[in-house]
Amino acid sequence: MFLTPSPSITNALDGCSENIFSNVNRIQNVFGFINFCFKDCFSICLQETGAKKGCLRKYLIVSEGIMEKVLVVDDEQDICILISKFLQTHGASTDYALNISEALVKATTECYELFIIDLNLAGGSGYDLIAKLKEMKITSKIILISAHDSEARNALEKGADYFIAKPLSRNSLNEALQNINFKN
Repeated sequence: MFLTPSPSITNALDGCSENIFSNVNRIQNVFGFINFCFKDCFSICLQETGAKKGCLRKYLIVSEGIMEKVLVVDDEQDICILISKFLQTHGASTDYALNISEALVKATTECYELFIIDLNLAGGSGYDLIAKLKEMKITSKIILISAHDSEARNALEKGADYFIAKPLSRNSLNEALQNINFKN
């Protein structure tokens, strides 16, 4: 289903930014039942205003209580599951990918607020994935994890918002989430 943007939607999304949605009643009136048309309205938001990916999603999280989505990318499925379960206890909705190509497919079909990426991946490095996400203009937070703690500075220079050295612990994950202001 594709929604044709009406003048009211176009006006409401004009100059779309994180602050435009402070008037909740105005947006509620424009979109009606928001969850029903989330993806279509999000597409309209991007088409009509060229807005950054995530502006409408962030509004929906605040106003509708939708869980923040996280994509965990590691070539070890056990690590993906472990991190996912930890994040779910913090109220996040999670997916995981075992390689770069799978992560890119998911990043183009879903809107993630956070990516947790291992440095060493099958078919490339976490840096390759970060570069591709940046090329796609995805502005979500990124946490890079690696067994090589000497990569911390390089990780931040290449676009990660935070670095965690393995072995992972609850404390290191909690600290990372607090440092990037993860809301859940």
